[in-house]
Amino acid sequence: MPERLLAEAHSDKLQAQLTGRKLSLQHRKDEVTYFWLSDIVHIQIKDTRLMFPFIIGSLLSTLFLVSVIKGEMGQWFGTILFLVSLLMAYYGWQGTQILEVQTKSSLHRFVMGKKLNSEQEWTNLIIEVHKRSLLF
Repeated sequence: MPERLLAEAHSDKLQAQLTGRKLSLQHRKDEVTYFWLSDIVHIQIKDTRLMFPFIIGSLLSTLFLVSVIKGEMGQWFGTILFLVSLLMAYYGWQGTQILEVQTKSSLHRFVMGKKLNSEQEWTNLIIEVHKRSLLF
């Protein structure tokens, strides 16, 4: 007999379903991770910055700007590369949202993307997980 679905939430890169005993998270198209509610200690949504694109974009934009000012690179080509690297730094600064699931033995992070279909769905799911995990 299949378990009754209590809550469901979707985002760009993650789908979550909560039943009476477990939380299932589908990510990377066909990969599903299951968590027993009795094992979940804490669950939350966090905004996080992407450090790799931020640092690389910042360094490259500085280098391209200096090379344009010194005349070592063509003005238009250097300006375009400077602007592209600034966009890369901005992308890293904007970051993304992650779902963080703390179990008794480990911490799991899942990228959600910036676009949540419904923040209310995710809030309800997290509240239900906290209520149900306290029962175990």
